[in-house]
Amino acid sequence: MQRFIILSLFSLLVVSRTVQGQCTIDMEDAWPTIPPLLVDRSEKIVLYPVRDEQQRRIIRVSEQQDVVLACPGSKNELEFTRTSFARLECLDGRFHVKGKPVSLKDMGCASKIKSKMIKRGPCGSTGTEFVVSWYIETGLSLPHITLCFDRSRETALYTFHRVQGSAIDAKSSDGRRPTFKTRGQFSIKVHNAYKRKNQMVLAKEVLGTSEWINNRGQLYLARGHLTPDADFVFLSEQDATYLYGNVVPQWQAFNNGNWKAVESSVRELSTKYDARLNVWTGAWGTLDLPDVNNNPSKLFLGHIEGKDVVPVPKLMWKVVHHPEWNEALAIVGLNNPYATKLNPEDRLCDDVCSHIEWLKDLDLNDFKKGYMYCCSVQDLRKSVPDVPDLGKTTLLWY
Repeated sequence: MQRFIILSLFSLLVVSRTVQGQCTIDMEDAWPTIPPLLVDRSEKIVLYPVRDEQQRRIIRVSEQQDVVLACPGSKNELEFTRTSFARLECLDGRFHVKGKPVSLKDMGCASKIKSKMIKRGPCGSTGTEFVVSWYIETGLSLPHITLCFDRSRETALYTFHRVQGSAIDAKSSDGRRPTFKTRGQFSIKVHNAYKRKNQMVLAKEVLGTSEWINNRGQLYLARGHLTPDADFVFLSEQDATYLYGNVVPQWQAFNNGNWKAVESSVRELSTKYDARLNVWTGAWGTLDLPDVNNNPSKLFLGHIEGKDVVPVPKLMWKVVHHPEWNEALAIVGLNNPYATKLNPEDRLCDDVCSHIEWLKDLDLNDFKKGYMYCCSVQDLRKSVPDVPDLGKTTLLWY
């Protein structure tokens, strides 16, 4: 109850305060066709919109902020200045670039914004870290998604990103799905591996029958995002999630079932409390199904040079962390719509889902949609070393 009182008082203070020297961007009528990123150089963050009382999407910039407009990507530039970035100043309620008044609708990018992938050191149990980032200028590159990728098995161990609170409610959407990119992380033609006809061929080879793969009941392997596109505000941010390194083979019944409901619940939680949540999402184990002789056989989408790659995960996990409250929750889902019970070895931690109020629209015990259970982060980490070490946290339960 104390938390709700504090939040309510804070909201009243924000509404009643008169802000001097502020400029606003109304995304409903002043947003260019290919918008730039608005970046606060001092805070090293992207500026996001929120909905005002009229439900219009508004970005606010103060006179004191050091803000730049940026068009990341090779040979990309702002159409107005013909430079990759430009300082945006708020003076007397109007925006200026190089001392001259400017209309934001004229400050679009020449081409689509593109991210860079930067390779770093080891991560997780067997991974190499890659950071998908926005290069703004020398000395300023903003991380977007962190991928911990197992290069030997050609699969993501986990990803990390942040969900931006009430800005999610003001996000852009156009209904399209960009083409997935490999970024040189795969030795197989991974795009072909996800095609249903090739999944049927693989099932026939491994299991002796292709009946496991069919369109009835969404029983085929989809490209399941770890970091979902819907967790981001701008179209350019959403597009940057379409990497094969950011997906794993998920049964569509699970991907479009309880897993989708978990993702939606995380966004609703972030919006409700205007909380900037830290989110890790990972895969664990390799799914096996019985072949025609009832022998368990592990499933992979690719086979090259004597080794199996792109494993079908047995379990998916997600850690949601509210850093300001020091509260967190781990959620685990069984990626097997053919299961009818949870095997003891797949119960990685004690289930605390009965205490969690913010998980919505889930039938936790529906195996077709994906059996789900919840844990403390500390408990799950005992079984899954890739789970982040957050120290001592309490449960994020409401």
